[in-house]
Amino acid sequence: MFAALYYPFDKPRRWINSGGLGTMGFGLPAALGVKMALPDETVICVTGDGSIQMNIQELSTAPAVRTAGSGAEPE
Repeated sequence: MFAALYYPFDKPRRWINSGGLGTMGFGLPAALGVKMALPDETVICVTGDGSIQMNIQELSTAPAVRTAGSGAEPE
């Protein structure tokens, strides 16, 4: 909730969360989905260590959706 309280969002509809419905592991897959929907926008995922471990395998999806910092160019 730190990001929701302190990050200065400058456009409407730029914050996505699970709405409190089983948040563990939600962040990374949700961020990848947002990147697929908005490929020209910067997407930032703020998540904890336990949450990222739930879906760390999704990092292998990052090059396919052309995410910044993935270390690979799309095929």
